Amino acid sequence: MKIKTTIYMMIAAMICGIFVGCSGHKAALSLAPEGGTWHDMTLPVKLSLKSPTSFSMGGRATIVRDSVVYMSFRVLGFEAAVLNVTADSVFFVDKYHKYFFAESMDAVLGHYRKDMGIGHIQELLMGRSPLAVDNVVSFGATSTLPVRVTYSNYENAGSERMARSVGIDATMKKTDVRAAIEWSPSSARCNTFPQVRFRRPGKGYRNITIAEAQHIFKNITL
Repeated sequence: MKIKTTIYMMIAAMICGIFVGCSGHKAALSLAPEGGTWHDMTLPVKLSLKSPTSFSMGGRATIVRDSVVYMSFRVLGFEAAVLNVTADSVFFVDKYHKYFFAESMDAVLGHYRKDMGIGHIQELLMGRSPLAVDNVVSFGATSTLPVRVTYSNYENAGSERMARSVGIDATMKKTDVRAAIEWSPSSARCNTFPQVRFRRPGKGYRNITIAEAQHIFKNITL
């Protein structure tokens, strides 16, 4: 499989688990009451695709509460991809192939936007979502894209508890897609008030629209 297709599959699976999960439970959305006093955390993260092929990218993530999720992934020592999610926008940059995705949160979530925010996305990523039942969030069971998010191995990140492992399982066109976000909570640096500096790519990059991203996700072939 081409590296570009693999990266798209991984990012698509992760974003699907985050955004579709929130939108599928709009009536139940509320921030977890045990949110603690954390302001931010920076920690190692690894994104792995386990099926239908095996591939992984490691990097670092910075999460500023109710503000931003920033992830920088590396392959063979080089920064290959950057994901930057804020309260009002979603950016994904593929530096290796010179592609980028840039859309407003309103455009990505559509009519579900009024029912959720960046805080809900952060909770889903960290395994702290009130939607979880026995550490599992399931949605779309009767749709064409059923997704299951499973949390395990909870650890402390500073004074906060979060899942070390976030498994994302989806079925797309009769193909099982299994991905995972692996955090390192024990290595987290908390409440350092970092400055997240995301720069939009300049000339030479091609913008991927929402329609193109959906087409890529729906028509992945091995």
